[in-house]
Amino acid sequence: MVSTEFTDQDVFGLYREGDVVVIAVLAVRQGKLLGSQAFPFDGQEFPDAETLSSFIGLYYDLAGAVPDELLLPLEIEDAEAKAEWLRDKAGGAKKVEVLVPQRGARKQLVELAAKNAASAHASRRSQEDDAMAALEKLQDRLGLRRVPRRIECYDIAHLQGAQPVASMVVFVDGLPAKAEYRKFKLKSVANDDF
Repeated sequence: MVSTEFTDQDVFGLYREGDVVVIAVLAVRQGKLLGSQAFPFDGQEFPDAETLSSFIGLYYDLAGAVPDELLLPLEIEDAEAKAEWLRDKAGGAKKVEVLVPQRGARKQLVELAAKNAASAHASRRSQEDDAMAALEKLQDRLGLRRVPRRIECYDIAHLQGAQPVASMVVFVDGLPAKAEYRKFKLKSVANDDF
């Protein structure tokens, strides 16, 4: 996708279903759409404008590049403060605008970002449904009374019987819970993973 304007833009789209919010970010650099990312959030009771404003702060705390324009789907209260903060973050050399387009190509980009957010939500829900179906199949095959909501897998590794190390991976509701992965240094162990 190519635009006739050669500005750097980050385009935000937002999709909400109940307390689940997905924010999609399209990165447009020199008029070309370089990529898209979707960020899902559960348990979001705050209004959309407040959620989007908080997300923008977190996103640019971690992001390296600051674009010339932020295109948003709705007005946020602190748009001017965010623009000033982003100018400072970019070194103060360039002007950063926070816009809510009403028509034209910019509006179409915001609509595309909103479609990406909705699509990411549908894909995520489908993935969760697939994981639950796999867990129900596992429950049936293993003869379990309940669906295994948490699964921990362990492995022990060693170098010719020396320096044993164990690792644990965790799945919650059939999906990897990487924050709960662990590695253990073992003081003594037999050469038997079980």
